[in-house]
Amino acid sequence: MTETSDDEGILNPDDLKGTPKDPELTFLPEKSREIYFRAYDNFNKWRLENDIKTLSETVLLSYFMHLSQTKQPPTMWSIYSMLKATMKIKDDVHIENYSELITFLKGMQVGHNPKKSKMFTFSDIDKFINEAPDIIYLGAKVILIIGINGGCRTNELMNLTVDGIEKHSDTLMLIKLSNSKTSTDRSFVVREEYVKIVEEYQSLRPPNTKTDRFFLQYHKGKCIRQPMGVNKIGGTPRDIATYLKLQDPQDYTGHCFRRTSASLLGDSGADLSSLKRHGDIRPGTSRDTYAESQPKPKIWVCIDPPAT
Repeated sequence: MTETSDDEGILNPDDLKGTPKDPELTFLPEKSREIYFRAYDNFNKWRLENDIKTLSETVLLSYFMHLSQTKQPPTMWSIYSMLKATMKIKDDVHIENYSELITFLKGMQVGHNPKKSKMFTFSDIDKFINEAPDIIYLGAKVILIIGINGGCRTNELMNLTVDGIEKHSDTLMLIKLSNSKTSTDRSFVVREEYVKIVEEYQSLRPPNTKTDRFFLQYHKGKCIRQPMGVNKIGGTPRDIATYLKLQDPQDYTGHCFRRTSASLLGDSGADLSSLKRHGDIRPGTSRDTYAESQPKPKIWVCIDPPAT
């Protein structure tokens, strides 16, 4: 196992500061740079708490053993990737060469079956929208409507702005998303009875709200000026499942809207290429690729009552 020298990688309190001083740090992914800094800071805080002043494969292995008590293998690989990038820049340490650490992470992955989020049925959606009291659940209803119509990611819902919503008629509302995971703009429509629900939520927006984010905290029939965070929005499927008294509501995660959206669209007879374009999936991923020459539609409608 390779060790660093005693004075290599000595922990400095300045290492805990996430703001980059080195121009090289700008090479980290811009959209997720703060997440990279946070992973690096968490590692250094753990070192401080355990009075560890050097960097080595042994230290990294101990840290990931510590993480394995509470983190799932995919999360640990994500943290490894972020530490690999930040430590290479800030500490000139190349953890991709730590063979025992990689072997440990691969071993953690053996037998791991990632648990997928549960999905809502159309009857679940219809029941919640029509029966849940607006004074408590109006914000959740709008998150549900926009999230499933657009197959939205949690961060896309969080970053949706006021300008991203345009009403085109009494029965048609255009939702525009930008800066999604694939760095492409896309749009979709909400229509008919769902437009009225979104408008009702819009009308509760307090004047002089400084943030341009669309989703604001909603309490007892009123919106306040504080925007909803990613955890609040990501927990909405669980709250909906709890109200509907569905089994294992904790299994309805922030990915529920995307899975439900794809399921409803698939039930409508859409082919694989349509499903992927609707979900804004990048070509060349692990799923079957689709022809890039096909034009990408700009507008989608997803929630429609099943034919009777």
